[in-house]
Amino acid sequence: MDTTSERLVLSVPEAAALADLSKTVAYRLAALDELPILVKLPGCRLMVRRKVLEAWLAGAEPQPDDRARAADRRRSA
Repeated sequence: MDTTSERLVLSVPEAAALADLSKTVAYRLAALDELPILVKLPGCRLMVRRKVLEAWLAGAEPQPDDRARAADRRRSA
C-alpha cells in the first residue's frame, strides 16, 4: 500500500517526484523559497504540504499570508 498518497506532508524528494522534478531542482527551489510552503522539522528536515503543492502545480499562487507563516516557521525552527 502506498501511504505517500494519503500523507498530508511530503519530503522534498517525494514532492519532486509528484511534481516530476529532479531532487536537485526541488532542493534548489526550496533553498530559493520557491517551493510552496515548506515546513521545517527538527533535524533540518524539510517537508512540503501536499494540498498546497497540488494547488501550486495546478497553477494557483500561494496566499501571501501562507508564505509569511511559512517564513516565520522557518525562522523560529
